[in-house]
Amino acid sequence: IGLQYCRLALYDTARDFLERSIALAESVHDSHTVGTALGNMGILFADNGEHDKALELHTRCLAIAESLGDLHGTATALNNLGLAHFDSGSYSDALACFQRSLAIREAIEDRRGLSSAYSNIGNVHARLHAYDVASSCYEKSLAISESLGDQAGAAICLNNMGQSHIMLGRMDEALDCLQRSLVIRESLGDRRGVASTLCNLGDLYRRQENFTESRVLLDRALRISTEIGATLKRAGVLCTIGQLESDEAGKLEGEERSSILKEAVRHLEEGVLIVEELKSGEAGDYRTELERVLGEL
Repeated sequence: IGLQYCRLALYDTARDFLERSIALAESVHDSHTVGTALGNMGILFADNGEHDKALELHTRCLAIAESLGDLHGTATALNNLGLAHFDSGSYSDALACFQRSLAIREAIEDRRGLSSAYSNIGNVHARLHAYDVASSCYEKSLAISESLGDQAGAAICLNNMGQSHIMLGRMDEALDCLQRSLVIRESLGDRRGVASTLCNLGDLYRRQENFTESRVLLDRALRISTEIGATLKRAGVLCTIGQLESDEAGKLEGEERSSILKEAVRHLEEGVLIVEELKSGEAGDYRTELERVLGEL
């Protein structure tokens, strides 16, 4: 129940349920349930950008799963630990966790888990700018998700594939993937996912210099991420808005150009402050973009 509240971005309620679950499981010496609840609590802290706490909880969860000889639990814990490393910018550690998880998933024939592992490995390669490798991983993940009828998993893959297509300049393919992802995520009521895909669509239109459509999509993404308390996603949207305003300013002159550049700096500074406070792996890229725009003022 706690994890479901977390997915609905009802974090206070989620934390209350998870803390009660841990306390009850510990009182009856149910190590398996304790490990599961710790892992879910780690997901909650990760969603709130508290990476150090998430790493601690997922490490404890992994130790319990390994001590119980629980291969499925071990693979899940490795996956979540990898996500925590990824969010904090420790990409080599993240990749090692995801690859260990992949090997276990293959051994126990956990196809849903395989899809997740391939997707996460793709994310690491994408963050390291190896977009062709990332796309290959996403394609494997998507094929498995679709064969299982896993809509949520398919939406994640499509969103990630869309990002890679953007970086490779394949805008038509990117648009198709992102629109398909958005339809699924809206149908599932996945507001966090909707915000992510809207941000990527806004970035696509920004790169195509369709600034009006980009602004509409990014404003929606910002509103949703703010409403659900998705702090790290909100920071990413703010920085993308800053990039949009910088691009808009490049088409203008004089006072109008200066005014929009100042708005770009304001949004980028707000986003950079958040990602640096949360020690996100994206902090360096956003800081570089902020310094670039400051140089144009």
